[in-house]
Amino acid sequence: MFLIILRWVLKYILFTGHQKHYHQRFMKFASLQYNDEAYMTPRDFVKCFLSPAATVPVHRTNLSSSDIKEILHKSSKVDFSYGFLRELGPNGVISYSDYLFLISVLTHPQSGLEIAFRMFDLDSDGSVDLDEFKKITKIIPKFYMGDHQCQNVSTNVDDTTLLHLFFGKSGKRKLHRDEFYKFISGLQSELLHYEFEQLNLNQGVMSPVDLGRSLLRYSNISADNAQKGLLKIQADRELMQKEVSFDDYKALFDFLFVLDDFTCAIRMFLISKHSISKDEFQRAAHAVTGMYLSPVVLDTIFTLFDIDGDGHLSVSEFIETIRARGLRGLNINDSVPSRVDSFKQCIRKFSYSQ
Repeated sequence: MFLIILRWVLKYILFTGHQKHYHQRFMKFASLQYNDEAYMTPRDFVKCFLSPAATVPVHRTNLSSSDIKEILHKSSKVDFSYGFLRELGPNGVISYSDYLFLISVLTHPQSGLEIAFRMFDLDSDGSVDLDEFKKITKIIPKFYMGDHQCQNVSTNVDDTTLLHLFFGKSGKRKLHRDEFYKFISGLQSELLHYEFEQLNLNQGVMSPVDLGRSLLRYSNISADNAQKGLLKIQADRELMQKEVSFDDYKALFDFLFVLDDFTCAIRMFLISKHSISKDEFQRAAHAVTGMYLSPVVLDTIFTLFDIDGDGHLSVSEFIETIRARGLRGLNINDSVPSRVDSFKQCIRKFSYSQ
């Protein structure tokens, strides 16, 4: 009974979306193969996370069981603090189930992940062991690929880099709650830092135009309209004299983890009007994140999404752009239900299964 409930709750919290896009994207970047099953290295995962699309077909290296053991031996010396992906580089094995877990960590609010950890923690002792964790990772691919497709998906590697990081070489240590949250925070920050470096060409700071490009990177805005928006930023001489730090950048993309709450707060301002001022935007941001955005970030957003030049934000376009930014090119289309609809479907299906 518990696992049935867990299955439906996990589907709502972590895995709303088109399953096939995740698997297709994994296969485009996975550079390792063992017993006809594809695997990623940590470096592959970083490329997958940062790249809108795979431009060159990946060449997969076939591994033997001794190769797997050697890779895992190298990765066993690394802990999961900030920077572990960079330190591992090509020395790691990430299965498709691991990939789905990492994607869920990077694209969902921490509140949902805290719930997920408590559900991993089947005996409620504040930690999870390897067996408890594996029960969940066996369920995860079915939500992304569907039960039928998963019938032919096997895991040929009993041990992966992620399992080594969490449970040690012997698999006997437990993953504690604080370690789990440290892992989440470090992973999110490290990948954002990779992206920040990529966009500013390792200059240490980002221009407002670079920030605009980052915002529009995965949007459905036409190329012409995107270019017009970037030219508006470039034409603002006062704005172009400012710089965006990594802390500014990270604070902005914390929105990805509270977007539904932010949208709700914004709509309260929009009950009697169609646009929102900078002051109202900041108040909404502070209400849901506890922080204010830096002036340069706020000015860039309003320059980019102020459609009619009245100093107010086109809220719907901004929300859709930041939401697409979170999906990172997975091209989830309009047939995907909203989170509320997904939850209703979840409850209905669970009720019918009883």
